[in-house]
Amino acid sequence: MIYKSCIEKVFGKYPAILGFFFLIIMPHFVDAQVTIPKIFASNMVLQQNSEVNIWGWAKAGEKVSVTGSWNNKKVKTTTGSDNKWSLKLKTPKATSDSVSYILIIEGSNKITLDNVLIGEVWLLSGQSNMELPLKGWSVPIVGGKEAIESANYPNIRFIVAGHQSTSTPQTDIAKNWVNFTWTKCSPASAKEFSALGYFFARELHSDLKIPIGLVVSAWGGSSCEAWTKTASLQSVNDYKDKAPWVSKNKDDNQTPTVLYNGMITPLVPFTFAGVLWYQGETNVGRPEQLTQLFPAMIKGWRESWKRNKFPFYFVQLCPWGGNGGYSLPEAWEAQASALSLNNTGMAATLDVGDEKDIHPVRKEQVGHRLALIAKAKNYGYTSLEYSGPQYRSMKIEGSKIRLSFDHCGSGLKALNGVLTQFEIAGDDKKYFQADATIDGNNVLVWSRTISVPKYVRYAWSGTATASLYNLEDLPAAPFRTDIPGYLQVIH
Repeated sequence: MIYKSCIEKVFGKYPAILGFFFLIIMPHFVDAQVTIPKIFASNMVLQQNSEVNIWGWAKAGEKVSVTGSWNNKKVKTTTGSDNKWSLKLKTPKATSDSVSYILIIEGSNKITLDNVLIGEVWLLSGQSNMELPLKGWSVPIVGGKEAIESANYPNIRFIVAGHQSTSTPQTDIAKNWVNFTWTKCSPASAKEFSALGYFFARELHSDLKIPIGLVVSAWGGSSCEAWTKTASLQSVNDYKDKAPWVSKNKDDNQTPTVLYNGMITPLVPFTFAGVLWYQGETNVGRPEQLTQLFPAMIKGWRESWKRNKFPFYFVQLCPWGGNGGYSLPEAWEAQASALSLNNTGMAATLDVGDEKDIHPVRKEQVGHRLALIAKAKNYGYTSLEYSGPQYRSMKIEGSKIRLSFDHCGSGLKALNGVLTQFEIAGDDKKYFQADATIDGNNVLVWSRTISVPKYVRYAWSGTATASLYNLEDLPAAPFRTDIPGYLQVIH
């Protein structure tokens, strides 16, 4: 074989490298047939009203075409010298009757994908709270039993990427241990699927009345830096100029870039409506780093997809008492700083945590709050309030401090009529429990202990609970007015 003889001249002295080389590339040389990545399969959902990216591999120079039965127009391309082909296929607007289609890929062989739906497709990533299945783990999901029993939604489809930790970018996702293919939502399949993802999809499907597709690529215990690509880490002080990073073993979900390489790169440039993200527990204790790292990760994904406004909606960590002395409030603050990026949104969770369990089981509320963001930002529900109150500014008024908020909705309210969790401090930043009251869309805070107040903070404890809401029943996010120096540039 001409390829083999040429390569052996270069690598002949290094048989181990030669073997690895052939393991990676030879399938495309030996098999002249057209192949496609695993993300493309029967029962899949394609993003509606878009030019979706379709790609695969074949012999260099081979003509490849793709046809969607919605218009039977054949789109053609030629396989490049790297044995890869790619093209864009125009999809129609999704319809409520959820017509299924056929996708045909043709070259020297023919691949037929059946029962393809057109709808909205979301990428879900992060760590264990994104993976947590609808049936629960040690503790059942609240409402999970009823949700599983009624999960007859054949037009909700999902696929779960297997765990894959690698030092180099991969071309395809790994096989998942439980059910690796696009799967229709049913009581049998839903129980193993992400609880948060299920509740998110169910609400969108119910309101939009079109198919919903979910692609889950998550790994429990993973770090944010593991999901970040090499180029993006150059903007993070702690990682700058420290590449390359090498995956330590197949279970390594901590080393920088290894999950981006293994679990995100294979999905680029699949066409998604946006990203849902639930991660951060592994990065608690490194708030200054996270304020650089998390936005860098988001920007890097957007660069990879070549979409500067790629929607990215994330979950703020729930209260939990097991952080080993590290400050969870500072992690909340670091996460919230990513809202400075366009087309982001945050689901606050002060009221759905469990101080004794890092995997809180009230996932329906979280899925609902992410769905609110998506409906408001993606689907034209422009009058919908999608966030709880978020601190905007403060003003000292004698012995009191007036706090102003964004996302007040129809107005502010206190849980059970009483605001708690507020603290106030003077110049010395020694905080004392404070009284607080709602005044229109503001909150007034004071304490007899502090005659000359300067700072306020709210819910500044790892086991805090919510007391401030808007009338849409969405809780305020934790905050402090004495913003640290590393955050001041953002604000």
